[in-house]
Amino acid sequence: MHRTIFFITVVSLTFYSTLSMAQHEEEAEQAQQVAKEWLPLVDKEQYSESWDVASPLFQQSVTQDQWAQAAKQVRDPLGALQSRDVKKAEYTTSLPKAPEGEYVVVEYASAFSNLEDAVETVVMTKTEEDDWATVGYFIRPAAQ
Repeated sequence: MHRTIFFITVVSLTFYSTLSMAQHEEEAEQAQQVAKEWLPLVDKEQYSESWDVASPLFQQSVTQDQWAQAAKQVRDPLGALQSRDVKKAEYTTSLPKAPEGEYVVVEYASAFSNLEDAVETVVMTKTEEDDWATVGYFIRPAAQ
């Protein structure tokens, strides 16, 4: 009798674990799509518009003007975007120095006219409206 209960428990846990992984993959795909729509705003120097559609947490962290100035300062020296390919998109419920929530970290292998090998990271968060929105954006040379 105990073996039957244990087997059912193991099967149930495996099922829910598989279901959860599939759900997280779907969440990561949805967040990745929103990041893909957000990045061209930054590429086209539409910084105010990119701030407008970012998450409330992003907007609370930096004013629209501060974001525009910081983004311009970082992006202008890089030159025009040459290519951008998704390296990975990972779902998580916690990030350093961030409140608990649902996040997807999308990492891109990117190339710009003045930096051929870069890593762009867009951090997405699930909003109260159950939508995905940008909460962070970072660029670094790939060698780092």
